[in-house]
Amino acid sequence: MKYAFWSVLLLFTSCVSVQELALYETEVPVAEAKEVNGFQLTEIFKDDITSEIWFTPSPACLTVTSERKEVFAGTGAMKFKWNKQAGGCPWLGLGIGWANWSGKDLGSIENSAAISFKVKTQEGSMKGLPWAMALEDYAGTQAWIGVTSGYVEGGIVDTSWRTVTIPLVDFQFEGWNLDAGTIKQLLIQFESNGTVFVDEFKIIPFKPKEPNTLVVTKSYGWVNDGFIEGRQFIEGGQFEAQANIDGSVLYLNWNEKELYIGGEIEDVSPCRNMQSGRDIWNGDAIEIAFSTETGISDKRMMFYEGDRHIGIKMGGNFDVYDWSREKNIQAQISVKPLQNKYVFECVIPWSELGVAPWKDNSTYNIEFAIDQSTTDDTRDFQKRWNSVNNENFNTNPSLWGKLKIAIPEITLE
Repeated sequence: MKYAFWSVLLLFTSCVSVQELALYETEVPVAEAKEVNGFQLTEIFKDDITSEIWFTPSPACLTVTSERKEVFAGTGAMKFKWNKQAGGCPWLGLGIGWANWSGKDLGSIENSAAISFKVKTQEGSMKGLPWAMALEDYAGTQAWIGVTSGYVEGGIVDTSWRTVTIPLVDFQFEGWNLDAGTIKQLLIQFESNGTVFVDEFKIIPFKPKEPNTLVVTKSYGWVNDGFIEGRQFIEGGQFEAQANIDGSVLYLNWNEKELYIGGEIEDVSPCRNMQSGRDIWNGDAIEIAFSTETGISDKRMMFYEGDRHIGIKMGGNFDVYDWSREKNIQAQISVKPLQNKYVFECVIPWSELGVAPWKDNSTYNIEFAIDQSTTDDTRDFQKRWNSVNNENFNTNPSLWGKLKIAIPEITLE
């Protein structure tokens, strides 16, 4: 269930406290590296395992060895072989305290750099890497992120060298209260199992994408009839704002009494959801998370009182559920299954949401997600609007996009 995210994070922080001593092979001097916006300590790993690298000493569960044959560049690489499921395995991790364990100021390049490395499997392929990576400061605070397929060149790790690129901004230093000016080391936590070769860990110039922004002007004209196929309802003035998600479109509008959500959703087996209550995510569903307070941090990693996360069940009795308050809410829903897609409209009173409506000329945060089921009536995948590479928007508002409420134009006759 997707709400297990914070328990996983607690596992990270609790387990890191039992990290083992480093296992060293050789000592090498810190190499000169190309700078990024004045930051010079860009070379994290190149060629040799040194005293800057440690890992959990558990040969049955994890081995880290020098590699001289499968090398992307230079004279050497590393080979990671791990099996968390072997039984009796401790916390499996690796750390790299590059630049001779000096404190490194990554805060100065947070918005202009990324961590990059090369990876390939020994055999077979996997979608992303079953790893979590973190940056740790000298106070022991850590900022974690999952190495999902969105960070991998082509989305798949296989027997050819692939580039993994993780923007520093995605580590969310502020949200974790990390002191990005005193970074001690890069950490890797291993889950599941696998064998890969890795090379060329470095910091590279990178410009992260701006958050997606949706501009909405409130509407007083509304016909909740489900006929929103094509562009009829856009031209009719009911929706002006749209969020495009990989071929599907979600629409949004509002007034002081109601919130309006509509959509045209590509789906080869539409309207399959036999779940109820908080489990409606596990089938065809639409999710929307948003704030209703102004002047709060975009980088907060927890819900505030005015934040809402709701789901619209697209199958069965078409319920609406509010995960932020763990309750079903009353709404009007019109849904029309069509060939390889469905269209819908949903009207939700603000009184049911338990928050004040948005205000003109204000900025909020918002995220949309489309849950799609398999023929077994359970969720197969989720597509998201802003947090494309990170599944955890349901617990972490810093992953949401922007919502700007425009002032309605006044026409003088």
